[in-house]
Amino acid sequence: MSRRAFALALLVSTANVAIAPTARGQSGPPARPAIEFANGVDVAFTSKDVSTEIYLAHGDVPVGTTPDPFERVGLAPLTLKLSPGTYTLESGSPTASTGHQRFVVEQGKPLAIEVRPGSAGLKTIGGVFIGLGVVSMILGVIAIVSFSPGDSTYNRFGVGLPLLLGGAGVGGVGLTMAAVGASDVQVRFQDRPKSAAASIVPALVWHF
Repeated sequence: MSRRAFALALLVSTANVAIAPTARGQSGPPARPAIEFANGVDVAFTSKDVSTEIYLAHGDVPVGTTPDPFERVGLAPLTLKLSPGTYTLESGSPTASTGHQRFVVEQGKPLAIEVRPGSAGLKTIGGVFIGLGVVSMILGVIAIVSFSPGDSTYNRFGVGLPLLLGGAGVGGVGLTMAAVGASDVQVRFQDRPKSAAASIVPALVWHF
């Protein structure tokens, strides 16, 4: 073997040795969320929508807080270990409205949190109806108070009252649609499995 061929073979083998550890490093387990605590309490997140993303933050965080304190922890269903304390959950999905819920983790009490996705389209339409209702009510108030009571040629109540009542009705429909389209987050303690001793007792009673 010539020196050039030997040098080329040595270079290729050295490159393979250098690449192998890198490939092994990339194939390791995915990084866990920073909010998770190794010795924490099990908290299971579920949703009927497989595209529901779960975001968590420490404390009671109001909607629209800036800078955004939430961390994306993954897609439901998933289970995390969280240290005792107060947390805020937000859920997101391309087809569902945003969910927002505060919950408290207690030591030794695993939680089951279910995100029930609402309709983003229905909630948006409800918001539009609410806006139209408010505008109509404002116009009704303006129609009543903008002219003097002595102006007999202008029926201010005949114009203003329908606007007020119609705006209230449209706004009420919008509130209902927004409430129906909102995502709901249910928080409960996980069901504990019955112990073996508890399952034996009924059998002993039946034998007697």
